[in-house]
Amino acid sequence: MNATSYAAPMNPDATSDVDACQALSTFGDPRTIGEPPEIVPDALVARIPEALFVGEYSRGSSYLVRGLQQKGFECHFASTAQTALSLVQAHNFDLVLCPIRLRGTSLYFLLDLLDGGIATLYYFYPVEDDCWWLPAVRRGKRCWGTSALRPSEFVLALDAAIDEVRLCL
Repeated sequence: MNATSYAAPMNPDATSDVDACQALSTFGDPRTIGEPPEIVPDALVARIPEALFVGEYSRGSSYLVRGLQQKGFECHFASTAQTALSLVQAHNFDLVLCPIRLRGTSLYFLLDLLDGGIATLYYFYPVEDDCWWLPAVRRGKRCWGTSALRPSEFVLALDAAIDEVRLCL
């Protein structure tokens, strides 16, 4: 969405949302009758939640990617630390999933970048045929050092994080 979105001006005599909607349907959309629309800041318009996947993900093939897309998330991908840095600086991510290291480069810098924002950050650490998920930031607050999660536990934690994101939209 652009810097602003448009909404029809409300009837000043309307006493409720129902009255306002009825007035809009009675008078029509002002964009169709030549009146300029009222400008509404993006902060008042519902936004699409965003997730960042850092690492060797093949776009769309991961069950995590598909699951988040089905829940309405816009998914972004970074295959290098530099791309991850650029994306985090350009977007207000709700969820970030990444390895601790990527091609020999530490991704711990994401802790500092996401601390104080709105994101939830999980690092993953490969172990044999599976991985551990390490909570690092939860809705902008550091939680690094809390217990690591097995994949089955991570699924529950991810569902809770998605619910938190939806409550904050």
